[in-house]
Amino acid sequence: MKIAMYHYFGITGLAFALATTLAEGGVMKDVRISGNYLVVWNIVYADFNRIEDLSAEQKNLNEYEIAFGEDEQNYVITFTGRLLSEMEAKRLNRIILGREMRYWIDKKTMRIAKRLFNK
Repeated sequence: MKIAMYHYFGITGLAFALATTLAEGGVMKDVRISGNYLVVWNIVYADFNRIEDLSAEQKNLNEYEIAFGEDEQNYVITFTGRLLSEMEAKRLNRIILGREMRYWIDKKTMRIAKRLFNK
């Protein structure tokens, strides 16, 4: 059985969630993230928190899986909203609480080159 645990670290004043997994037998497996992604995370998370039409629930990072990637010119950060249980979905009249979003951060300027999100 695998169990996901979340640890929160303050990184330059921002909360950042790192997932680690307990493998079979209770041995902890660390998830390693390049320092560059943490710098980019600060940029993305600050913008994410400024989006006015996101509710407090939608800004809760526990409602997302967050993927880090890159291409030749950009770092790419993707937010994937958590699927709700059938009961939650009926109550909220939606199937995902978070919002699907993707950020491209220019590697040279370290500025947001593009942000796409679904309402």
